[in-house]
Amino acid sequence: MLLRDWLSDHEMKFGDFADRLGVTRTAVHWWAVGRSRPSPSSIDQIAKLTRGQVTADDHQQARRDYERTAKQGPRA
Repeated sequence: MLLRDWLSDHEMKFGDFADRLGVTRTAVHWWAVGRSRPSPSSIDQIAKLTRGQVTADDHQQARRDYERTAKQGPRA
């Protein structure tokens, strides 16, 4: 499950999740939209907080989605 979907399903804001991880709201936002990937230690923490529903593979998928969207350019 993608982090953005997990956050939405659990009605959790980026800032609330960031507080639980000890990172910035911006970091969680960038991970959720695929702009960047979390560090290995953050990936482990995310997996624990989401009870295994968000995995390293999910972060990789979010990144691929982001890169594909970025290559398409702005919408007309």
